[in-house]
Amino acid sequence: MKKIKIYLLASVMILISSCGGDGGTTTGNPIMVKMEFAAFNNSIAKMISNWFIPEAHASLSSLKMCLKRVRFKVLDSSAGNDIELELGEIEIKPEGTPLGNIEIANTTYRRIEFDLANDCDGTTKPSVTINNSNGTFTTNDGLTIKFEGEFTPSAGDLTLFIQNIVDQVKNYQISDGEIKAQLEAVSGTY
Repeated sequence: MKKIKIYLLASVMILISSCGGDGGTTTGNPIMVKMEFAAFNNSIAKMISNWFIPEAHASLSSLKMCLKRVRFKVLDSSAGNDIELELGEIEIKPEGTPLGNIEIANTTYRRIEFDLANDCDGTTKPSVTINNSNGTFTTNDGLTIKFEGEFTPSAGDLTLFIQNIVDQVKNYQISDGEIKAQLEAVSGTY
């Protein structure tokens, strides 16, 4: 009987000591990452240089997107990890646009996609609104903008370079019916 008590006591002590620690492993625990759209070049200096050497783009007054969800595509897989966003309609600002903090698994990602929809914040708004020197254009189409590159959360914050997308919406030929095709035809980087 004494041997059984000692055996039970030893088993309980081993069980209790194995339950302690830091609350988990580092493999699989999510990491908090600060996301933002980088600044884009919409400066007065660029506008003045375009007066002397025009580029084939109109000037952009404002760009609003209704962000519904973000999808992180893992390097070794075509599957993505969808994360619902609660950002709603945001204005993409020339000086950069903070998107907030998001928890993601600590692995390497090859692509990040944002789904845009006209019902992103509980109300109906256009999924994209573009105001450039040619007028104001909107779409209610659901669409996806993508960012290509390689990113590991442990490497730091996630800055998404949106210049290619901004250049696409400044295009002189844009119309309401072409917005989805125009935006899905280009990629940002990170």
